[in-house]
Amino acid sequence: MKWIADMVGGLVSPITGFFAKKNDNKTAIRQQQITRIMNSENKEGELETILSEGMRYSWKDEYWTVVLSIPAIACFFPLAAPHIEQGFLVLKGMPEYYQYWLGICVLTSFGLRIKK
Repeated sequence: MKWIADMVGGLVSPITGFFAKKNDNKTAIRQQQITRIMNSENKEGELETILSEGMRYSWKDEYWTVVLSIPAIACFFPLAAPHIEQGFLVLKGMPEYYQYWLGICVLTSFGLRIKK
């Protein structure tokens, strides 16, 4: 029975080691970013740079560009125009908090922030 435990441990150990190493790497990167911000003369500018670097591999802005382009393009097709108009009326009837959440999602995906 010990050989089964050794075999399972031998199979699981590399997997857990991989995830532990990946987590350690993420932690090290975050620590470097914090140090970079703290040592910078322009802390807000450095934060903006780090945030934009993080969005480099993000698909959110492309997604919202496509979503927002669909009605803009479809309204030029006479058969689609009434459906687009009806869709906006339905969105207008949504709860106000949902409209704000949707707006915040779109704005943040493009990197816009509200400054205090």
